[in-house]
Amino acid sequence: MKALFGREVWIFSSPILFYYLFLVASFWIPPTPAPTASAVLVQPNLNVAADNRWLHPGEWEQHIADFHRLAAEQCKTYIAGIPQSNAPMGEIVCPPTPTHPDLIVWPESPAPFEDLDERFKLAVAAIARKQQAPLVVGTLGVSLAEPEPEPNNGVAAQGFQLYNSALVISAAGQPVGRYDKIHLVPFGEYVPFRRLLFFARALTANVGEMGRGSERKLFNLAAQNGVRHRYGVFICYESVFADEVRQFARLGAEVLVNVSDDGWYGDTSAPWQHLNMARMRAIENRRWILRDTNNGVTAVIDPYGRVRQSIPRHQADALPAQFGFRDDVTFYTTHGDIFAYLCGLLAMCIVGWSARKLLRAWVAAS
Repeated sequence: MKALFGREVWIFSSPILFYYLFLVASFWIPPTPAPTASAVLVQPNLNVAADNRWLHPGEWEQHIADFHRLAAEQCKTYIAGIPQSNAPMGEIVCPPTPTHPDLIVWPESPAPFEDLDERFKLAVAAIARKQQAPLVVGTLGVSLAEPEPEPNNGVAAQGFQLYNSALVISAAGQPVGRYDKIHLVPFGEYVPFRRLLFFARALTANVGEMGRGSERKLFNLAAQNGVRHRYGVFICYESVFADEVRQFARLGAEVLVNVSDDGWYGDTSAPWQHLNMARMRAIENRRWILRDTNNGVTAVIDPYGRVRQSIPRHQADALPAQFGFRDDVTFYTTHGDIFAYLCGLLAMCIVGWSARKLLRAWVAAS
């Protein structure tokens, strides 16, 4: 035991070993996977503090026209890296013959989109058919809730449950399905322990009461070459939770789509932290991530966590995204945080052994 925790521990804690590992790591350059598909990530740059119900005459039509225009921007310049990092510019040049993207994404945003609204359904169906591409659109999902009896006459009243959702539309303009956000933001999308916090009613009165999704869905969508691929979609700060995002890859997602609205954070470090969290999810699962936000950072992340493409923040724009598909499964995707748990268990064993040894030494000395 002395040998095990004496000389060997010194060897593994030696600066020479760490220096050697650093040299080895510095010479290992991750491969650069070639993209095989394209998407258009729309960044509408809507003001989160404004009234975005679009009720004034012509306001709805103008915003939808902007969406049509941005969804068609497949050939343009982009930042070949992270914004505000002096990364070089790149450009997508379209061939002489018309092309169509494999996917169009509209982010989570304060737009007045409800999936049961006929005007909204007609608008997104028209865009899908015009661009001949499926859509992922951040929207407010509406589901009928269980009827509740009225207190006066006893007649059942039909209720509604709202969800923070991503609606998926096929290239033919037909609804494919809807993903409802599972991990909600406390005190943003719901109030935890609402009954216990009755005394703070004045502070929590304006907090939403969104429904919680119950299923991590995959969406099987056809690319322009006719081959179908599985997409996993997660919303906003769900990207923080590694063990939850890995479930999409474990279920078979070949590419991940993260829709978000980071406009609430302003010009703080939060949007950049959010981007880096999404980069970690790409590394853990070896998946391309299409990250579409309301006002930045909208980006394409490759399976090794590198930001391959992005567009400037705080402007209405669209990113002509180049990405690929993968179906291999990493150790983390399969087993989750088991390595971290084992490390914690080992650390506890070492601490326990050290405490026992110190206790014996103290008893012997006394």
